[in-house]
Amino acid sequence: MKDPVAVALAYKHKYGFCIIPVKGKVPLVDWKDYQDEQPSDETIKHWWKEWPRAGIAVVTGKVSGGVCVLDTDDYKKGCEVARLDSFIRKDTKMPVSRTPRGGFHKWFHSEEELGDKIGFIKGCDFRSGGIIILPYSEGYIWKVKLSEVEIPKLPDALIKFLKSYSNKPVALPPAIGTSAVAVEYFSDGRRDNDLFSVANALIKNDLDPAFARATLDRIIRGWDNVIQNCAELKVQSAVKRHSDTTLVEDVRTWVESANGIFESARVCMDLEVKSKVNKKSLSSIFSRMLKEGIIERVGTKHGTFRKIDNNRDVIPWQDVEPFEYYDIKMPLGLHDLCNIKKTNIIVMAGTSNAGKTAFALNVALMNKQHKVRYLCSEMDETELAERIAYFGRPKDAWNHVEFSRLKDGGADAIDGDGLNIIDYIEPADGEFYKMQTLINDAHSKLKNGICYINIQKKPGEIYGKGGSGTVERARLYMSMEYQELKLVKVKSPKKQFGITKDLEGMKISFKLHKQSTFYEQERN
Repeated sequence: MKDPVAVALAYKHKYGFCIIPVKGKVPLVDWKDYQDEQPSDETIKHWWKEWPRAGIAVVTGKVSGGVCVLDTDDYKKGCEVARLDSFIRKDTKMPVSRTPRGGFHKWFHSEEELGDKIGFIKGCDFRSGGIIILPYSEGYIWKVKLSEVEIPKLPDALIKFLKSYSNKPVALPPAIGTSAVAVEYFSDGRRDNDLFSVANALIKNDLDPAFARATLDRIIRGWDNVIQNCAELKVQSAVKRHSDTTLVEDVRTWVESANGIFESARVCMDLEVKSKVNKKSLSSIFSRMLKEGIIERVGTKHGTFRKIDNNRDVIPWQDVEPFEYYDIKMPLGLHDLCNIKKTNIIVMAGTSNAGKTAFALNVALMNKQHKVRYLCSEMDETELAERIAYFGRPKDAWNHVEFSRLKDGGADAIDGDGLNIIDYIEPADGEFYKMQTLINDAHSKLKNGICYINIQKKPGEIYGKGGSGTVERARLYMSMEYQELKLVKVKSPKKQFGITKDLEGMKISFKLHKQSTFYEQERN
């Protein structure tokens, strides 16, 4: 998994972007503080230490060297992205990123301070001052990378049109062969949602419901086919959404999904608890949860809690036949040396370019008797296709393998009953003392399957990054350097090879041919 700090700093120093952390599309900091001045490198490091799973966004406009973005919702019915052809030459090369829902961000730069223009064409927004989510963030990928083409200048014709747009309903110049269409808020098909959005915003900011009703009544005055008590019903719905009962349900759901220690401030931020009334209610909710034994206080810092896990993981030993082992094959005949059982963890700690991925791909290919799930941290589809091509096997030879991108530590994607391969894991925040937790999280998902995990290590070291803690959960732990593999821990050696100490410390020298085939040279 890529280090978010390294990615954020690369966006800053290589492309001049002003970077902030986000959760989804929600900024985790007051980004308006960074519309005129970029955060320091130390501030960026601090942000991702505090929010290691945060996405990355850029503050567009002058602070980022004039970068601006056309945000097109191509997947939406009625999106008129084709109208941009009136302003942008078809042969224009530009960086393009794709959003999780199938829209696109098209990157330009301009010396003009144009501001954001929302809905200037149906299904199209323009960002020059607001924020745009960058690839690395979940679901966002580069279709044409920043490194592949220069960011072009925003066309003068489009600048002129954007200057004439003021985020109000506007008649657009029609493309050839089409008629003009007006884009407006509260139009047919969207006015119900827009009206509730207004009511929700007013109530969420702790305004008097009577004021909210009066505001909505002014908006709908003169509308046709309005249901009776429309404003009242919208306000009631908004009040219900932000009532104490709903807040209790939201908080309990949030805590249920929490891992380890959390702070009440994080709950406030995630649930958008802003009003004084709701913050007071939140305090009462935590007090009740403390009495019920759902959470407990941690340390002396105010508002810091830990979810209490009262679930016991009972071991169904009566259902298991003794001395039944997991059927697995590995390069260099390692499967002939030791027994692997269901729920076991295998760890390969290897230096860069030593052959970790080649070994893992061999494990995937050699075990057609299992459903294999291969989770990649670095390889995209192009690199993966190239690595597989080295094996010289037909594509259908890999049909039993499901390749997926690794997210977080990978535990959520584990197939409890299958053969899982993680290539490779490390903490997103670079705090390698968390490696043991990541391995434990993967183990906790296993039922009848196993998990093979690659981790990085430094040359000359025995253990991978994270130290000896990465060995604890493993039943088989291997250390790989250039043309040499060492058995560090063998929990269950096969009988013909004696007791564990006969195998632990064994070195196997090998040669790796064309990044695919391992040839054993010597054992000692």
